[in-house]
Amino acid sequence: MSTQTEFERPARTGEPILKVEGLGVDFWVDGEWYPAAIDVSYEVHPGEVVAIVGESGSGKT
Repeated sequence: MSTQTEFERPARTGEPILKVEGLGVDFWVDGEWYPAAIDVSYEVHPGEVVAIVGESGSGKT
């Protein structure tokens, strides 16, 4: 059985409560740098929910 719930997103108003621009993450492994994230940017506005998922040790922190 499958159910679907409809909801309305709140309108984006005002300034974001979190803003990230140009984030990059590299890991040093065996004498070399390896990029994990390149030029990541995002905003979180009031009422929005954001989840960052990934394997253990993948750099979410």
